Amino acid sequence: MSAEAKAQTARGPIERRPGLRSDYCIFRRGDGEFAVSTQSAREVLHTRSYTPVPQAPAELIGAFNLRGEVIPLVNLDRFLGVESRSPERHDAWLLFGGTDISFAAVVDLVVDIRHIPPWEIDRLTPAERERQALVRGRMTRNQQNIVVLDGERLVAAVVGEIAAAFRRQARAAAPLQLSSAAGEAHPTPGGSRGGEVSEGG
Repeated sequence: MSAEAKAQTARGPIERRPGLRSDYCIFRRGDGEFAVSTQSAREVLHTRSYTPVPQAPAELIGAFNLRGEVIPLVNLDRFLGVESRSPERHDAWLLFGGTDISFAAVVDLVVDIRHIPPWEIDRLTPAERERQALVRGRMTRNQQNIVVLDGERLVAAVVGEIAAAFRRQARAAAPLQLSSAAGEAHPTPGGSRGGEVSEGG
């Protein structure tokens, strides 16, 4: 069995060695390969049933239950700069986690989990980092270019974008609610209805 096949079938928690930040999960999405630290990528999951979230932004596909915890399922395609597509049964899900929140991301294939020495990563220049805030650098493996992601920034960007989208929806809905409420008549403390003038005794 090839290393790729073993990595794809061996779903489960990713071993994280305390204090070692140069262990990476390498995955494929679209026409690109990406690497992210195992400090951020915690577990490889089999696909399973999930529940779509009503009126959710495009990045939030749905949510599912994992060992009693509700986990958001997200689409990373826009953040990775690849063509977006819907989840498929043969995909893998990669569980990301920070200190406060976890989510699973749909990827095509988990290629490998391996140690990558820092000197193998070509760091971005400051100007490139300004344009590509989620990228730490690039490397080459088996003649394949790999984009090395900043896991902490990626998690923060995904969570921040989804939260911002919900806030925008809430603000857009607020004027409609206020307009509807303004058209209703409400009882006044004296017992008459708003908009009506009560007659004197």
